[in-house]
Amino acid sequence: MQIVASLTGVYKYVTYIPKYIMSGFLVALAGLIAVHQLDDFKDANHKWFTGLKMANTVLFAIISTIISFMGVIKIARSKGQYVNIPGGLVSIFTITAFIYIFSKYYNIDRVKDLGEIKSEQPSIISMSDIKQKYDTDVLIKMLPFSAAMAFTGLLESLIMVKDAEIALGIQGDSFRESVVQGIANVASGLTGGFGGCVLVGQSKFNLSNGAKTQFSSVITSVLFILICLFMGGAINEMPIAAVVGVMLLVVYKTGDWDSVLKPQSFDKKWIITIITALIGFGSGSLSLGVMVGVLLDKIIHIVQSP
Repeated sequence: MQIVASLTGVYKYVTYIPKYIMSGFLVALAGLIAVHQLDDFKDANHKWFTGLKMANTVLFAIISTIISFMGVIKIARSKGQYVNIPGGLVSIFTITAFIYIFSKYYNIDRVKDLGEIKSEQPSIISMSDIKQKYDTDVLIKMLPFSAAMAFTGLLESLIMVKDAEIALGIQGDSFRESVVQGIANVASGLTGGFGGCVLVGQSKFNLSNGAKTQFSSVITSVLFILICLFMGGAINEMPIAAVVGVMLLVVYKTGDWDSVLKPQSFDKKWIITIITALIGFGSGSLSLGVMVGVLLDKIIHIVQSP
């Protein structure tokens, strides 16, 4: 769907969505990410932790959040130039090392307790491995969810293209970003992965840490592959509480909070932003929130037209 949207030019219409509706989209997205962090305070049966385990999880989540927000380390490389070590990375390394050394004193979940990462290469899934029979009825049921995912992924990615253009003073290529994302998602699905897109919060985080070119994305991808293939054991030892702190930083970077909390005026744009955010967050469907926001914006425009 994303590839078709790219080749037919449909992706261009996504970029025409007003900024105040995109702001509502980002606030809803940030809210959903934040709410999902609550699952990390529950056990496999979806029951809240109790006692010392809850206290430890909350404690290290708070510590991780503080380090993530405040713990950026700058190392002087040359006059006026620095190498930034992100607070999130400092938080992960510090808390993981501490819990690993004093593990017998702290009852806290780690990545391996939720699902152990195995250092192995992906392989193409054969149709014989798929238990679900893909007939017309199943495909029709999947269609609205697939369309919502494709639309939401494109919207989030193209929002970040615009932000990167402004932050770096460059001209982005929305067509290339759209078609490459579609190709990557097809490849991901064929190897058993799930759909993905640009993560606004992480991208803003990278920009603020000094990422100026697309080479930073290449480095991130290569390092991610190497970590998954050769450092799965280390990842498995990461405390979930440390990840929560980093994700809360991502939540902060994702949401366009000024549009909601510090609006220029409480006019129709602000109201549409709030409605888009509420519907997107309440329904769990970001695409639904955007569609309602666009529809409401058009209705108000028609009513106010002479």
